[in-house]
Amino acid sequence: MTDQHEIDAVATDLLSSLEIGNESSNEVDTLICDVGYGFPKEKKPRREKVNAVTRQIVNFLEWQVEASENDPNKPLALVKVVGCHDNHTRSVLEDRTKALLKTDKLPSHVVFTCNSLEDVCSPENNTTTKYIYLSPDAEEAVDPAKRPPSTVIIGMLIDRRVQPNRSRDRALGLDFTPQRWALGECFAEINPKEPLNVDCILEGMQQWWWNCESGVSKESFIQAASQAIEHHAKRHPSRPIHLPAQSEKCH
Repeated sequence: MTDQHEIDAVATDLLSSLEIGNESSNEVDTLICDVGYGFPKEKKPRREKVNAVTRQIVNFLEWQVEASENDPNKPLALVKVVGCHDNHTRSVLEDRTKALLKTDKLPSHVVFTCNSLEDVCSPENNTTTKYIYLSPDAEEAVDPAKRPPSTVIIGMLIDRRVQPNRSRDRALGLDFTPQRWALGECFAEINPKEPLNVDCILEGMQQWWWNCESGVSKESFIQAASQAIEHHAKRHPSRPIHLPAQSEKCH
């Protein structure tokens, strides 16, 4: 039977073999999903957490694959779910993801690992990558007029109530740069620190990278964010975000 050390060694080799970088479109865009906040020990809350995390990931994967089917030139961003508490948690997350996707095998661009966020992003593994940790509570916004960094970290905080500053504090505690989407800067009626669902952020980042393949501009971000938020409202009608159509105020 393969033990956890062997599994994580394989995952480390896979993560290391996939080039991740910052602002070159020739490098592989990567979404690092940080589940390192820990899972509840009680059976019911733990099951709810597993279901919530995997549902958000699968919402994104279903959209990502469908959106790329009509254009084989659209590169799929890698999805790395890191910081699984233990081998059992990793297996449960993988199995639930496969069940929701109705498949026996994870997509080739998706990996789950028990390796911590700190290990995956260690300078020893990659000395050139600029990591940003997306947080709605960050003071600084990702520049909407530039191509976003090719590697972003998304905290898998999926709770029934918003917990202000938790992702920002985690980023700062691990010495990552917290940044947010430029919502307040680009949309007149959206709070600049509006918390968005994980699937919304994942979709927005993928679309933003795709948009930049044909040219980098503020519109690349505005279209991606508008689309992701529109899909967010359809997936989660109980907490829609009312987005004025292209009410741009970037300048």
